[in-house]
Amino acid sequence: MLCNLSAYGQTISNTGATISIINNTAVSSASINNSSGTISNNGTLNLSANYSNSGSVNGNGLYNVGGNWTNLGTFIPGVSSVNFNGSSAQTIAGSNPTPFYNIIVNGAGIVLSQNGSFSNVFTLTNGNISGIDTMTLISNSGNTGRIAPVGASASITATFKMQRYVNRSTIGYCFWSSPAQVENLDDLNHSRSPNFFITDIGGIDGNNTSKNVSVYNYLEPTEVYSPITTKSFLFTNGRGIMIYMRNSITTMAPSVFRSNGVPTFGNVNVGVTYTAGTYAGHTELGNPYASPIDWGTFYTDNSSLLQSTFYIMEANGTQYPFTSGSIPMNQGFAVNATAAGTLTFKESHKTNVDAAYLKPSGSGDPADEPNTVKFTLSNDANEYACPTIISFDGSYSKNYNPKEDAEYFTSPIVEVPVMYTVSDDNKNLILNKLPDVDKSLDIPLKTFQPIPANYDISMTGLDNLTSYNCVLLIDNSTGNILNNFIENSSYKFNTAYGPQEKNLTLRFSKIGIGESCATVSTAANDNVQIYPLQQNAIINFNLAQSEDVVISVYNVLGQKVSADINRTVQNDKVSVRLPMVSGLYIVRVQSAYGTTTQKISINE
Repeated sequence: MLCNLSAYGQTISNTGATISIINNTAVSSASINNSSGTISNNGTLNLSANYSNSGSVNGNGLYNVGGNWTNLGTFIPGVSSVNFNGSSAQTIAGSNPTPFYNIIVNGAGIVLSQNGSFSNVFTLTNGNISGIDTMTLISNSGNTGRIAPVGASASITATFKMQRYVNRSTIGYCFWSSPAQVENLDDLNHSRSPNFFITDIGGIDGNNTSKNVSVYNYLEPTEVYSPITTKSFLFTNGRGIMIYMRNSITTMAPSVFRSNGVPTFGNVNVGVTYTAGTYAGHTELGNPYASPIDWGTFYTDNSSLLQSTFYIMEANGTQYPFTSGSIPMNQGFAVNATAAGTLTFKESHKTNVDAAYLKPSGSGDPADEPNTVKFTLSNDANEYACPTIISFDGSYSKNYNPKEDAEYFTSPIVEVPVMYTVSDDNKNLILNKLPDVDKSLDIPLKTFQPIPANYDISMTGLDNLTSYNCVLLIDNSTGNILNNFIENSSYKFNTAYGPQEKNLTLRFSKIGIGESCATVSTAANDNVQIYPLQQNAIINFNLAQSEDVVISVYNVLGQKVSADINRTVQNDKVSVRLPMVSGLYIVRVQSAYGTTTQKISINE
């Protein structure tokens, strides 16, 4: 065992023994030549000259190396760090590639004359990374390596192979960006196994006979997802493109993609436009670095041009807003520019918070904020859904505020349902922050159902809601109350005849003692009629087709007095037994036509 050994100008030679450097121990030498033995370093090994290994080296310690690194044997890095701090360029060489954990370059730089890799962090403070061989950034299900902020005087000219693990089991389309200075679509997909599913552009997978487009570029001036029709399409630093990430229409196996090239470093400037239209300023960006970036620091440096939220297209097809978090490497994301100008990515925006692809790390989901509820429109025909989030605080405004709210942006997938609220100044919002000073507040809600299916508008976050204790869904065309979300967390309806729009209202109210959401009545309509007969409520149904209905009975306090009745009806008559106790009762029928309620008085 070597302990506190100073041997400057000398060489530590190991020809078969085991040398153990224990924790909190520093060993210094000019160089080391491990010809056939084993060195276990869990402390600090300081070398002013060369490192040469033909045996086995392992451990979790620190290696400070002033000379060349030659690996002819086995290097097991553990969680070690190798610091290249030589005053002249140092060479990584040898017959075997070295698998590093952390690499630090804080001298003149390194020359790659043998391949290397790292699985955690590559820190380049000073010097140049050059050479004809490559450095691989390792990514797997547990971790993705990253290049830390590059020093202002440092540079990279060598090729890096920058891996990105993607769990495609929940991904179809997503937005992708490149961390390489120069990379085209074919570079990304070439020799990958399995590939992603390039179609209709002569990609490595061949032309798909259905001619489905699988890669798109969003153009803000025209608000169009433009098909990319050539595999030589060049990624633009700081921009994202939409790619169908599965390697067939149905296969969803996780895989590792790889960008080959010189990593992007330094400032990256991206121009944004602001063209009058429904989605003015909406821009698809992409993380340009081989590192996660922090939205907060990026937004702070670009806040004069941006809405305070960013969007990631979730697996459910929706461009979902986030208010904070770590944007992972290779992640394309959207922003709303509030004016034309230039956004700048900086090395200082990088973060050491690793993030899984497609999901920011951190508490950036606005649905998790206090006094907030989320409504989600989904169906039983596919995996797609659309949320809208409403949050209350006395400081918020009823008009759109780019520092609070998030505008709705349509999904590029036509089967995704649409739902958004509308602000007082007529902005379509997926995140709507509103004041809570009114006793009752009506919020316009618009939906679009693109395909025939059974749909569901569900509410979550009721336990977080402190400003209001009554939430009703109202059909604007009839005035009917469709649902009381305090009693029922979801409202179900059917669109049997193709695309359909709904103009609805969400009514948030503060109900006091003796008041009840359920006592709000609507007139009976021609489809559903409710009337009393002795001790019963008689319900006549005159529907165009068979529908599932739910029949409920409440007292004047809004309490259910009997179990719900679930029936499938069309032209039917249903008798509902009312309580024997005299009083006023509310009978409610929920169907695809809306909700019909009727007050019925019972006298003994």
